[in-house]
Amino acid sequence: MKRPEAFEKVLKARFVVFDKTGTLTLGTPQVVKYVGDVEALSYAASAESKSTHPIAKALVEYATGLGLSLRQPDSYESFPGMGVYATFDGEVVGVGNEKLMEALSVEVPEDMSKLAAELREGGTLCDLHRRGR
Repeated sequence: MKRPEAFEKVLKARFVVFDKTGTLTLGTPQVVKYVGDVEALSYAASAESKSTHPIAKALVEYATGLGLSLRQPDSYESFPGMGVYATFDGEVVGVGNEKLMEALSVEVPEDMSKLAAELREGGTLCDLHRRGR
């Protein structure tokens, strides 16, 4: 908490709601479910390896915990509040939310949008897109 007024408000609170899976119990977010193939996970974690965002760190930890090796991206760009964009040998990888997917002109298939909505109900959701040369 950054302001003393926040402590005063907390003392008067009757209810507190948290939505960051793993953050309260472990101190950091954790990936608890991944939907996709191992190659996509490896690319996503490699792209996120340069990020300092807690969710990026959780994804990298999850991938390395599965024994995946990470690659250094040829280029990398972070878009605060949206995600990251990286390239690997001519392949473009975007990892982030729907805003980033829209910015990359990615059309998310309807079944994936439905799955995303279902998963979002249980925690934070990040999307991944990879485009070939």
